[in-house]
Amino acid sequence: EAHAGGEECAAWVASELPRRLAARLADCSDSAAIKAAVREAYEACDAALIAEAEARGWGGGCGVGLLLVDTCPTPPRAYLASLGAGRAFACCKQDGQAARAVPLGRPHSAADAKEKGRLAKAGATASGGLVCGLPVSRSLGDGAAKRAAPGVLLPTPDVSSFDISAAQRFVRPPQPPAEMRRDAERRREAPFACGGGP
Repeated sequence: EAHAGGEECAAWVASELPRRLAARLADCSDSAAIKAAVREAYEACDAALIAEAEARGWGGGCGVGLLLVDTCPTPPRAYLASLGAGRAFACCKQDGQAARAVPLGRPHSAADAKEKGRLAKAGATASGGLVCGLPVSRSLGDGAAKRAAPGVLLPTPDVSSFDISAAQRFVRPPQPPAEMRRDAERRREAPFACGGGP
């Protein structure tokens, strides 16, 4: 989910995050350790991405959704990490019932009540639904905005988990909201402005 010209960032993250995550998961066996390893991998990837983007002259950043399946426990367990404005859904269907879409995670934008509260505690304000000129309140990359307002744009994903059963037919990975896709070109060249910082 690239934004603000972050296509190169998104491609870099797609190749680097799995490697960094695999290294952190090597010794994890319980759910809390797996969730912590995912968060640490995202945060380490963000720091490396910002350095790489500066060295290569890339702008922008990206949101990232990740679905990890642990087949060791019975039943198997799925972990969903979400970062950015996209949202994943699971299609669930019990015998004799209609299929239903179950939202997994939440979008990280100024429209989300929990994120709005976090932003207020960080001393930031959203203008026109934008945080530091961006359509997201959490991302990987976006080094200039993160330097301008430390603690406002976070690289830390929400990580949730659930037991996998026959009821979960499939999971649709996070997709950027339609308005974000529609406005991507308009926002590509827009300068950012942050309403405060810690």
